[in-house]
Amino acid sequence: MKDKRKLQLIYFGGLIVVLLIALLAILNISDSAKEKSNNIMNKFHDYYESKDKKVIFYFDSLDSESSDGKTVLSFLIQISKDYNIDYLEIDKSNLNSKNRKEIENKLGVSSPNLVVAVVQDQQIKAISDKYLEGNKLVDLFIEAKLLDEGSKYKPVDNIKFINYEEYKKIIKSKDKKVIIIGQAGCTYCIGAKEILNNISKAYKLDVHYLDVKDLQNNEYKELFEELPKKGYDNTKLTEQQTFDMPTLLVFKEDKVKSYLAGAKELEEYIKYLKEQEVIE
Repeated sequence: MKDKRKLQLIYFGGLIVVLLIALLAILNISDSAKEKSNNIMNKFHDYYESKDKKVIFYFDSLDSESSDGKTVLSFLIQISKDYNIDYLEIDKSNLNSKNRKEIENKLGVSSPNLVVAVVQDQQIKAISDKYLEGNKLVDLFIEAKLLDEGSKYKPVDNIKFINYEEYKKIIKSKDKKVIIIGQAGCTYCIGAKEILNNISKAYKLDVHYLDVKDLQNNEYKELFEELPKKGYDNTKLTEQQTFDMPTLLVFKEDKVKSYLAGAKELEEYIKYLKEQEVIE
């Protein structure tokens, strides 16, 4: 009886310890989130109150149409490098409701999922809560007198389109080579290409694009028969799938060193390419 009682005490004592550890972990996460939110707000106030014109990019990465925000951000990154524009990126999913409300009140918007604003000394010089292509983003900055009249968006297509024979030569390189396999008419492929084009320009990275629509039947068959032999794992695909479009692959000496399947967001592509040590 005493042994049973002793075991019960040990069990309940252990359970209390586990619950306390879980509670402390939750409190630590809460403190960390609060600190992150406060740091974002401090930066927001610095930009919003600045005597110089600043750009604030405010978006929701958890929104179902967050890919719009990521594409606009990729345009903004390119323009900021071309014209030396200082911008602040704020993901509203990292803020509590109080801080979101403060930012949205100051920007004069209501529950937006995407905002680009030019601010100066607590005033809005120009603002948009719509999806903007690169040229429209430049127009917004001209309106705010952040850029001079006549400034142009400078699209640079750094991605090199290749045919199947070129593909077979490139993947045998002793250096790592980055290749996107996509398909004309695929909206996800178009979005990925736009983002990777801007990454290519910003990081001076060679990116090659193989469009399966341009392949002959025998080339198409050979490509997808050979990829698994080179290291691409096709076991996760359904019977109806031959490939996940788009897919970004890193090749070296005719082998797939790594790959990232499906359309991803800007930060995911940058993180992945850094992990593969093809950009710094």
